[in-house]
Amino acid sequence: MTDTRKSIKYMRLSLEDDEVDGVLQDESNSITSQRQILNQYIANHPELGTEFEEIIDDGFTGTSFQRPGMAKLLKLVEAGEVGTILVKDLSRFGRNYLEA
Repeated sequence: MTDTRKSIKYMRLSLEDDEVDGVLQDESNSITSQRQILNQYIANHPELGTEFEEIIDDGFTGTSFQRPGMAKLLKLVEAGEVGTILVKDLSRFGRNYLEA
């Protein structure tokens, strides 16, 4: 039987980089960096597959789980739709390590 559960790349940054060198950014440099790190990890671990959905909370604190992306992620997990969640490090998921 094939596992149809989703694989998720979750990225979060607490403060948005609104402007870099006078140019408005669509997303923060840290989110871009996290994506590159996760993509490299996925490339080095082909057993994970290649189909990953991205969920991003850009500009939200990690001290609370009241974030739009986290709410979406938790809803998918509670529904049993997620098999894998990748994050750069546990602090991206949440600052409260016991709760995370």
